[in-house]
Amino acid sequence: MNAKNEQFNIFEEGGDLSSSGLALDRCEAAAKSAQLDFFEVQVGRAKSKSAVLKSIARTLDFPEHFGSNLDALYDCLTDMVVEHPKGLCVVLRGLHTREPALGGHVPALRQVLEDAAAFARERQRCFTFYIEELDAMVEPLEP
Repeated sequence: MNAKNEQFNIFEEGGDLSSSGLALDRCEAAAKSAQLDFFEVQVGRAKSKSAVLKSIARTLDFPEHFGSNLDALYDCLTDMVVEHPKGLCVVLRGLHTREPALGGHVPALRQVLEDAAAFARERQRCFTFYIEELDAMVEPLEP
C-alpha cells in the first residue's frame, strides 16, 4: 500500500493520528487533502485541565455556554462532527502531560477524543486528532 492510500485510510477511520506514522508537520495538508476542516490548538501555556479546555473552546469557537468539562467537550465536538460535511481534524500542540494539575486528566481527555471519533464513524464522517505531548519532546537534563 502506498503512502497516499495509507493516508486516506487514516482519515477514513479517524481517531488518534499520533501513532499513525503521519508526521505532525504534514497533518494539516493531509487533513485538508481529505477535505477535513483543520484546527490547531496551542495548549503549551495551559497547565490545567480547565486551561486546556478553554484553549480548545476558543480555537474551535465553541458556544458561550460551553461548560468547560469533558462532557461538554464531547457534546461540542460531536456537534461539530455533524456540522462539517466530511469531518474535522484537531491538533493539540504542546500538551504538558507531566504537569501535576494536568497530567492525570490526559487519559480522560484522550478518551473523549476517541469517543468523538467513534461517534463520527457511526455517522460516516471523520474525526481525527493528534496530541503533541510537550513533555515527551523535552529530554530531562542529566545532573
